[in-house]
Amino acid sequence: MGNINVTFLPPQNWQDFEKFLRGVVDVIWGQEGWQNYGRLGQKQTGIDLYGYDESGRFTAIQSKKKGLTDDQGNLLITSLLTKATILKEITSAEKISNPSIERLIFATTSSRDTKVQDVLKEINSERKKSKKFPVHIWFWEDFQVFIENHQQLMYWYYSDVLEKIHKYDKNIHILSMLRQAFTRPAFSREIRREESGVDFIQAIKNTMEAITTGKLYNRRG
Repeated sequence: MGNINVTFLPPQNWQDFEKFLRGVVDVIWGQEGWQNYGRLGQKQTGIDLYGYDESGRFTAIQSKKKGLTDDQGNLLITSLLTKATILKEITSAEKISNPSIERLIFATTSSRDTKVQDVLKEINSERKKSKKFPVHIWFWEDFQVFIENHQQLMYWYYSDVLEKIHKYDKNIHILSMLRQAFTRPAFSREIRREESGVDFIQAIKNTMEAITTGKLYNRRG
């Protein structure tokens, strides 16, 4: 499915973008432990999601949803991230402890911006000298690649797009769902004496329900 020549538009509100972002990390890193940080109205110390990346680093993600147009309806082509904003969010993330952040990612619906990239190169150069955690950014072009490389994301969030371009295959959708159901992290993680096995039992229940109803639920329901 990665060769589909189609542009996927970003979610149109921050709530959907945050849900989409959680789906992305669940798929590309496939580990238990990713959590949304806090709820609406609570102070979030500069992060929206936290968990462990592919290298096992404790990672925080700050989502930055950007509208496609300004108040006059003009298309926005620059990022909403500024050096001041980035430094402010880094300072907030550095206050997190037990465990401390080992990687910070800004996730934005903005298009790739060389000005922002140059700012991050400068910031990371200084942080590396001080042995501080690195700061990365995912632009919407990066999310396009995630979607193209991971079929689950297409069928979870863009099945209507696939239907319209006649690339939707119900059998692939079903098989993708079943594959996800039988490869839950709880099935491969070792059950130790200290653990009750609740996650494993819940995974079995969710998989059975997926087989009988066609609906696969994640840890967030």
